Amino acid sequence: MRREEVMEGMWSSACTPEHALGEVVAALSNEDPHTRAGAVQLLFEIPVGGSEKGERGEMWACALVEAGAIVPLLGLVQAVIRDSDDSFKPLVCPENTEAVVQASDFALLVLAEIANVAASFLADEGWDLRYDEVTNRPLFVDEQSGMQQSVPPLLPNILGDWVAATLVDVISLLQPQGVDPTTGTPHWPVHVLHHMPAGSQRLSSLTVMDMAVEEGDVGQYTRVLVRGPWAGFNGSVEGEFDPNESPGNALDSWRDATVVAILMLYLSSRKWENSESPRVLILGLRCGAVPAFLCKHFPGIHVDVVEPDLEVVKIGKEFFDLDFDDECCPSLGADTIVSHLLKPSLKGRYRVWSGISEAGFLELVPNSISYIAVLGDMPDQINYSSPHVHKFQSLLKNVVNAEQGFGVVALIVRQSRRLQELAAAFSCVWYRSSFGALALCDPTYSEPKDAKFHTEQPRVGIERQIPSQGSLEWEMQHFEGVSSAGGVVMCCPLQVSMRNPRLPLHYSDFEAWHPNVTHAPKSSALLTLAESQYPINLPYGVDSVSNIRFHPKALPSLITSNHVFNISYFDTANHDVASQRYPSIRTINKENHALDVVGINGGKGNPEIPWDDIKSARYWQQLLGHELGCGNCPVTAPTYSQVGTYKTDTHRYMNEIKEHGYLWGGVVVPETDTNALAEGVRRLVSAGWPPVCIFMCDLAWSVTERLWTQAETMFGANDAVVLEPTLAAFKLDP
Repeated sequence: MRREEVMEGMWSSACTPEHALGEVVAALSNEDPHTRAGAVQLLFEIPVGGSEKGERGEMWACALVEAGAIVPLLGLVQAVIRDSDDSFKPLVCPENTEAVVQASDFALLVLAEIANVAASFLADEGWDLRYDEVTNRPLFVDEQSGMQQSVPPLLPNILGDWVAATLVDVISLLQPQGVDPTTGTPHWPVHVLHHMPAGSQRLSSLTVMDMAVEEGDVGQYTRVLVRGPWAGFNGSVEGEFDPNESPGNALDSWRDATVVAILMLYLSSRKWENSESPRVLILGLRCGAVPAFLCKHFPGIHVDVVEPDLEVVKIGKEFFDLDFDDECCPSLGADTIVSHLLKPSLKGRYRVWSGISEAGFLELVPNSISYIAVLGDMPDQINYSSPHVHKFQSLLKNVVNAEQGFGVVALIVRQSRRLQELAAAFSCVWYRSSFGALALCDPTYSEPKDAKFHTEQPRVGIERQIPSQGSLEWEMQHFEGVSSAGGVVMCCPLQVSMRNPRLPLHYSDFEAWHPNVTHAPKSSALLTLAESQYPINLPYGVDSVSNIRFHPKALPSLITSNHVFNISYFDTANHDVASQRYPSIRTINKENHALDVVGINGGKGNPEIPWDDIKSARYWQQLLGHELGCGNCPVTAPTYSQVGTYKTDTHRYMNEIKEHGYLWGGVVVPETDTNALAEGVRRLVSAGWPPVCIFMCDLAWSVTERLWTQAETMFGANDAVVLEPTLAAFKLDP
């Protein structure tokens, strides 16, 4: 199909340039390679984002990113079979037809144009783009310091702007990182495995990609599921999967870890006395991480999963190694679904009810069946400001186990406003029959700009409207300050009475994760359902919990001290007992690669010293010796004028650097100081610490200051020398 025919087809059904762009992006995934090639060419001409026809500037590039064009363009480039021994040129083979290669070439040109726009943007931010002479991979150079890095920089000016961040990331996508040692094929930074464009049957695109692990070996990657446009290397994804681990071993997503953490903490405070095994309902399959984790670590729980999208079920089996019992609802009928529901899923396996909406499934659950928890994704099609959300809440309440006082709901919401609205709606509807709702957020993501204490006073003569207690507007004020990336809303929709007393989950319960979960009472439902020996051994734990105290706009006297909080986790595989007793303190390095490099203690870890001693200056003072000092002595910032006494030698040093590229000679640090530092390193190594801990002493920083001052003068930088955020120390054995 010629480009003119493709253009005529696109513009005949599109009324605006933005709508036309959506049609063109969908055509990039057309089965016909000629149609794909014609669609790519149209991207050069389409006037979007306020740009003129044929104008390819910043507005054009951002419009393509926002429309989700990056992933299908990458797919076209990677569809060509390439010669790994000859600069990745296309091979002559039946698969590489003229149309396939043409579409790939045009796609590479479009991505290169977007990368050029990104390079101009980086230049305005003080970053220079260069390319490695050997690998031809991009290098990002800070113009001020001269430091370079192989990954795109995180620019403060674009924090929270996924379009700008993705625009910068495109620069790193055009060239393979090398050759995959197992397949002999190009190893791309982002490899598109599967892409389904948005259309009449699907509101947003669906993509499976392998993303290279930063600083990892060639061939090391993480597999992700993306719904909608790709948001860059640091953007949010539907789910993550480590191909080196079997499903269920770990939870790689903060959202998945949070909904499971809520369930574990809730069960640790409850008893299970029913003869039947409990059930958990999960909304949304995604990568299958949550149901696989529950079946592996809590085999006493029967797990049901509802997934409306049949394509997601297919993807789970094909790309994420999922093994489950598929109940395809469109082929079953309502009566058969109810009949199958009466029998629980097999022990250690989970069922996926596919091709049915979440609300539709909840309506079919018979009264004789109940769930101890409903976890997963909040359905996108439900409007929180309409009666739909009230119906959804009623359905949730009907399926939880009300007879025994069980029932916790933890739902993932991917946008701050929707998280705030849902949490408020749950609290509003269940105000008198529950402990309300909590909003849990990932501290990795920045807070919205208005997430701060509200101190504004009403203007004189204007009466402040105070919403009635229990109304939606009143409840929303409790959830101001939620993360910009959304989070998880949690609630317990059950009737509270003297006969059925319950303790609400509070942020303090999460702070006490280790005793509450790992050492849960032997009579708790958690230990019963885990079917394991005491204590429970889980692959992750709560690292830190912090409350977001916020004065709402309409009620400045109300503080949401127990409604919104941030929570983070740590991997227990490389943490000792001390780190679990003090969950906010991590070990120096999760895998301690630094210890492997310097050969201390075989890279196995640090000496087992009580934490109270480690955080004491007295401990380090006694270990290193009194000559070095560990008294938190302030070090003044070096200035150009401080080194006037060195000027004669400095000019000689400057000339030697210009002539030879290096210098030799002169004494900046007295021998007494170097001897004291060497003795301190020897003591550290003898005690089992790595040499870099010498920077716990004041003398190490004083020496660094002295060397810094000299370096500034030699380079004539006049306070423009920037400290690289890496300091090292070594002990060389003869």
